[in-house]
Amino acid sequence: MRWARILLKEIPDEATNAFIEYYTGKYLPHEKVVVEETVEVQNSSSALQNYVSLLTIPYMSSNTATPPPVEQPTQPVRQIDPANIYKPPKPRTAFSSFVDHPTHFITFLEACLEAQVGDESDEADLFTSLFEMYLHQAKQHEGKEKSDWENKAKSIVEKRGSSIDVSNVLLLSHLSNFQDGTVLVREKQGLRFDIFRSYTAIGDTAGAIAALKKYGQEEPQLYPAALAYFTSDPKILAEAGDELINVLSKIDKDGLMAPLQVIQILSKNAVATMGMVRKYLSETIERERKEIQSVCLSSNQ
Repeated sequence: MRWARILLKEIPDEATNAFIEYYTGKYLPHEKVVVEETVEVQNSSSALQNYVSLLTIPYMSSNTATPPPVEQPTQPVRQIDPANIYKPPKPRTAFSSFVDHPTHFITFLEACLEAQVGDESDEADLFTSLFEMYLHQAKQHEGKEKSDWENKAKSIVEKRGSSIDVSNVLLLSHLSNFQDGTVLVREKQGLRFDIFRSYTAIGDTAGAIAALKKYGQEEPQLYPAALAYFTSDPKILAEAGDELINVLSKIDKDGLMAPLQVIQILSKNAVATMGMVRKYLSETIERERKEIQSVCLSSNQ
């Protein structure tokens, strides 16, 4: 860890692999081989004889034999290094080392997740950090590459939504202008009305219409909200097009609002023209007339 940043700067691939091995518990130091040196064991008498044999002494026999030195054979001894057995540290302790190395950081995070290291809190850290890095990469690219990184980020929320902090995902999505992340989280939480509001808040009429069609059956109150949004601004009304008529028809058919309430909303901003709502008004008036006639006939009978 002391030299981590220098190693990542100079040999990033090798350093990243070393991090992965160590943090996934796969690192094993080389076994130390202790080789004892061969020691010649000589007693004092044999040493003396060897020395004397080098001297020319007239009264000593030339046949004096010099005994060979006695060797103590030894074999290499393998000792298991205690460092072979260790508990991998928490992945978070390595995060700061990967500053300025986003792609290698992603490789490290993905490897840790694949190896399922740590506990639930470690998993949450890894997924949240990986989600952030995917969005970071998406911001650095355009076109297909950008889309690919965003799809990676979406897959985390779709498949691992329970393993990440929702508030972090919402914050990171907002900071990266990643609307799909916000939508996915709120979908998982059943916050369909909030999804619709998130589109209207930024003036994304197409997104609001898509949300209305997707969630309208389960959240009928989205139609009155859509009516208010569509008629809030001439530009939005132009973008909505025929959807205003569809919304009015749905409201009228399912009785989601009283006709007077609809008229009040339509007249509030004076955005919708009489031509746009003539069909709704004529159908409403005709239905009310028939209901009145039916009541009158029933009372006369």
